[in-house]
Amino acid sequence: MKKIFFFLFSILLLSVSADILSTAEDLIGKETGTWDCSGFTQHVYAENGIKIPRTSSQQYSQGTESTGEAGDIVCWKGHVGICDGEGNVIHSYNSNHNIRKDKISDVSRWDGREVLGYVKFE
Repeated sequence: MKKIFFFLFSILLLSVSADILSTAEDLIGKETGTWDCSGFTQHVYAENGIKIPRTSSQQYSQGTESTGEAGDIVCWKGHVGICDGEGNVIHSYNSNHNIRKDKISDVSRWDGREVLGYVKFE
């Protein structure tokens, strides 16, 4: 019985991760309006029924550590975005930029900051 429950729970989590990534991808190229990076991640998760903290530091400190799979949040000091699981991030620099998809390594190089880690919320 435990194996069946774990299997079904795993399928549900994969589905939620795919939905989070799909929501983020649908917003690529769109104007952010009032979203900064953490407002964007908060919006994407909220669209999928998951409430997460508002700021990037709160998201990093309150999320569950993960390995950078699709739908996880990739965290730098002062910046976050949605990981696509293939080495890219969907993010907003601030409310003056459109949502974009970049290589995680490029964002680190441009900003001169290293990835702190990846987190997820369920």
